[in-house]
Amino acid sequence: MLVFNGEIYNYRELRAVLSDKWDFRTSGDTEVLLAGLVLEGKSFLQRLEGMWGFAFWDSELEWLLLSRDRMGKKPIYYFSDNNGLGAASELPALNKLACRKWKEDLNTTADYFRYGYALPGTTFFENVWELPGGCNLVWQPGIKPEIEHFWQPEIMPYSGTYQTAVEDLQFRLKNAVAKRLVADVKVGTFLSGGVDSSVVTAIAAGQTHSELESFTIGFSDSAYDESSYARETAEYLGIKNHCGRVNNLRLESFEELLFQRIGQPFHDSSLVPTSAVCE
Repeated sequence: MLVFNGEIYNYRELRAVLSDKWDFRTSGDTEVLLAGLVLEGKSFLQRLEGMWGFAFWDSELEWLLLSRDRMGKKPIYYFSDNNGLGAASELPALNKLACRKWKEDLNTTADYFRYGYALPGTTFFENVWELPGGCNLVWQPGIKPEIEHFWQPEIMPYSGTYQTAVEDLQFRLKNAVAKRLVADVKVGTFLSGGVDSSVVTAIAAGQTHSELESFTIGFSDSAYDESSYARETAEYLGIKNHCGRVNNLRLESFEELLFQRIGQPFHDSSLVPTSAVCE
């Protein structure tokens, strides 16, 4: 059984490799992930390009595999006790599975006031953990969970010239954006007007022949508003831009997102406009 949150960018190539061993019944990426795990086990993760958080239960061998993508884009939280193991993508959902009342972890609270966030692998609650990016968790009933790294970044010095660095960066950006445009629904971009989102939107617009649409959140306070830059970028690229507006950062907005979605303190006010542009 597989519960999957995320997206596998190279699922079509993987499907072609697995098709002689698996009778596919769907056209999406979830069954490709399932087939790979059944046929190749944990080693299949090395082939994946994408973002994911999944739980895979092998009913024959009775073991559970939790896995989080290399950079930890998709979250996984879990707890383990004598009653078993629970896991979810959001803390409020995980809390519903718990058979006990959660207690505040004062060490994490102290870390929050030092750094503005909980340290990787921890949460604000005792014995409730975050699975780090690039890690698997393997569990069997009656056995303590084991965490293992399946990927770690390798930082190597660059030996090329400035020009080859420029060309290499352009190639990698175009290739990365192209993979993320593969979808069975229409794809858009979040366009803030800054350098990063403008570059991504420009590449995507070129690869979709300007059929792309972009989405922006502006602010009524001109000191924070960058929507004019997003609008100018969209006009230059010849794409449609949808712009919403946050008139004020209300306390109620933070409370709703923190309690109902994130489930613990989060020291970043961009949470509200990010949620708004997603909506």
